[in-house]
Amino acid sequence: MASRYIPELIYSLAFSSLSVHLLLARRDAATSRRQLSARISLLDELATRLRAGEDMSRAEVARMRRLAWEGEAESSIGGEGEEIGWREVVFGRRERAGEKEGKDEWERKDLERARREFGADGDGQSKS
Repeated sequence: MASRYIPELIYSLAFSSLSVHLLLARRDAATSRRQLSARISLLDELATRLRAGEDMSRAEVARMRRLAWEGEAESSIGGEGEEIGWREVVFGRRERAGEKEGKDEWERKDLERARREFGADGDGQSKS
């Protein structure tokens, strides 16, 4: 009886997976477009100012160039080019040591903030 519904389950899982993948691809494309347009506007402004003969220090030019190219360095940190296999999709990704330490640190900070907000006694009432 249950085997009758297996194809529908597989179809719905496939459609859901594709829709989530397309949504993420659209968001990534929109983010890339925004980053590129910001980079282009910064570089256009820099080129316009230099063509106009405006007196700019080397530090200011370097700062403008760094601002224009900074987004590329940040996007490469996220592991955008990293391959993800089906095993990771189905069973999840194993945490790396650095990720686990970072999570532990954030959890510790959240716990300390909650203790400060609600008081150290744990009953939800602040000590006043």
